Amino acid sequence: MDEIELDPVEARVLGVMIEKQMTTPDTYPLTLAATVAGCNQSTNREPVMSLGEDEVEPALVRLHDLGLATPVRRQGDRVTKYRHKAGETLELDPAAQAVLAVLLLRGPQTAGELRSRTERYTTFGSVDEVEAVIDLLEEAGLARRLPRAPGQSQRRVAETLAGGGAAQPRTEVEESGPDLAQRLELLEQRFDELLRRLGVDDL
Repeated sequence: MDEIELDPVEARVLGVMIEKQMTTPDTYPLTLAATVAGCNQSTNREPVMSLGEDEVEPALVRLHDLGLATPVRRQGDRVTKYRHKAGETLELDPAAQAVLAVLLLRGPQTAGELRSRTERYTTFGSVDEVEAVIDLLEEAGLARRLPRAPGQSQRRVAETLAGGGAAQPRTEVEESGPDLAQRLELLEQRFDELLRRLGVDDL
């Protein structure tokens, strides 16, 4: 599968479609108006957006081009509706789709937060089950664990479809600084010990 890159609107639309399929299946697939409303919800969204049909409709077209969404028109439908194809195209089971959707809708989160926030979608028996799904998403290149920030006890996870973890390299380098210094110090100690054993006072 070719690498997929979504802009913020496309990511929000995809997240909304997965969310609505799993939490309100009776109203799914979604009309354009329902998709816009889902994108602009003030709850379970970070950041809160204010999008119009003129922004959401092109995003649906782009998602269709990427194989992530498709229009459907069933008998009796007065308007075209839309459904996502994340399961088929990204080869994700429902549990992985749930975690990905919450990441797309709410940004980086810890495994504990993901377990709590996916309760409306599916049931995880433990945080370890969430971690296992995160492992699968990482292997698929759809998510990444971020470096632990100062004062945080848990690492957060970000989706990568819309570059959710792309802004982290600087932080990762900064965090690795102390580790690198410790490793260099240990290496110097071992080198000094080796010199002593060889009876070499100086190089």
